[in-house]
Amino acid sequence: MDPTVSRRKFERELEIIRTQAAGFVEAAAWEFVDGIYPVLAVIFTHPRSKRRVGFHFLCDDWDEVPPALSLFDPETREELSWSKWPQQGWSAGQSHPTTGKPFLCLPGIREYHVHGSHQNDRWDNLRGKESYSLRYILHRVQQRFGDTNG
Repeated sequence: MDPTVSRRKFERELEIIRTQAAGFVEAAAWEFVDGIYPVLAVIFTHPRSKRRVGFHFLCDDWDEVPPALSLFDPETREELSWSKWPQQGWSAGQSHPTTGKPFLCLPGIREYHVHGSHQNDRWDNLRGKESYSLRYILHRVQQRFGDTNG
């Protein structure tokens, strides 16, 4: 995809998050730390453990491909190792066969769509749908984070 088009789509999504979805974002307590193309980084606080975790979405080629996801420590900004990722209901429990890193097995996340076991669940069938916009992907990730042990 043309990087200019991708940037424009990304910035349009962020503008919607900042304006139309601002009330939801505030109620969900999303803490944005980066929102400059192609990176969207937000900190979520786990509802039970109160642990804060950073979620780094790499949105290069948005929305031709879904965002890649990694997690980071909110204090040091260092990427989290597998042992520090949330557990219980989070992913397949193994590193991703392509990246070798921990991953979230969730539609709308790049690592899900490039995983061999999800070849039939193509991003092309979801992209462009309101329910797979960046704001909804963030919301789903936050919900899954809340389902973990924190």
